Amino acid sequence: WLPVSAAPATRVVVPGVPGGGGRRELYVASAGGSDTLVEVKALTPDGTYALKDRELVEVPAGSVATLDLSSAIGGQPSALLLTSDTPIVAGVAVTGTGKKSDVAFTAGAAPIDLGSVVADNRTGKKKSSRLLLTAPDAAGKVSVQVLPRKGETPEPFEVAVTGSHTKEVKLPKVDGAFAVVVLPLPGSGPVYGGRVMDESVKGGLLLTAQPLASARMWALVPPITESVAAVLP
Repeated sequence: WLPVSAAPATRVVVPGVPGGGGRRELYVASAGGSDTLVEVKALTPDGTYALKDRELVEVPAGSVATLDLSSAIGGQPSALLLTSDTPIVAGVAVTGTGKKSDVAFTAGAAPIDLGSVVADNRTGKKKSSRLLLTAPDAAGKVSVQVLPRKGETPEPFEVAVTGSHTKEVKLPKVDGAFAVVVLPLPGSGPVYGGRVMDESVKGGLLLTAQPLASARMWALVPPITESVAAVLP
């Protein structure tokens, strides 16, 4: 349930931080041999802003620093933009509400330049699935295609994301599990994303999150040789 973080970098985007109540805790690890100071900004539906009294976090070399953002992002769906002088990796632990509080994780991710596919989404009754799409620089525009296990496939729909903002997209009610394909459209700026899914149960809220992974760029193909066996019965 722990997502793979993007490679260490001096600029890291952590998408898919769900809104709502509960604890939101940032973890930042230094990949360099010296201490580093990390600037933290939140990208929300209202825009980008530095977190009051949490604008900077000091990370000792070779260790992990934590920062409680529960009140800083005000329960809004968001992404975090981290910048530093030396390479870092980062992730966020999300704790839900209720007596049986669940925990979900998201981490630094790459933009979905080639698109992304998210399997096993659930909606309906007490279940909800949604996309959190972030354009940290120029405005973004993506196509979202829902792929149900059965029945007719609905037409894809477009989502525009204002630059330096995060947009929450609630996925439609579908009978059973379904997949979602997210494709950047021509002219779109870099888009980062996460999928959040929750379910209300007695005593709490089941919660899971994951950053959108970029689509596969290459595949191993076995060697091919000429052979009549390929056409003989």
